[in-house]
Amino acid sequence: MYYGLSNFYQNHRRYVKSRDDSQLNGDKNSLTNPSKECDPYRTSDNKPIAPCGAIANSMFNDSLRLYRITDGVEEPIQLTKKGIAWWTDKNVKFKNPVGNTSDLKEIFKGKIFFFFFFGLF
Repeated sequence: MYYGLSNFYQNHRRYVKSRDDSQLNGDKNSLTNPSKECDPYRTSDNKPIAPCGAIANSMFNDSLRLYRITDGVEEPIQLTKKGIAWWTDKNVKFKNPVGNTSDLKEIFKGKIFFFFFFGLF
């Protein structure tokens, strides 16, 4: 399936650069001192934002449901929710910091402003 969006500027140069790859790689130093590329989403109340940048500050929900219609009867098509990320993205490029990371919010409590988005899944 292919669909397009209008007035959605995720390919703008400043937007594309507005992230900290070291932070996304799990580098703890970048968590406390994010890249200047993340401005104006680098800090909040003088606390570093993790993940920082315009990309992480964007919210877009492209949740959808597909149906097969046969003789006027709608049959839902099951969509895969697991195994949709590349192994290297999950385990290398966007991994959590090393150590006990079962609750990152608790680990960095009072040190970093975390941006969490819980979608409709």
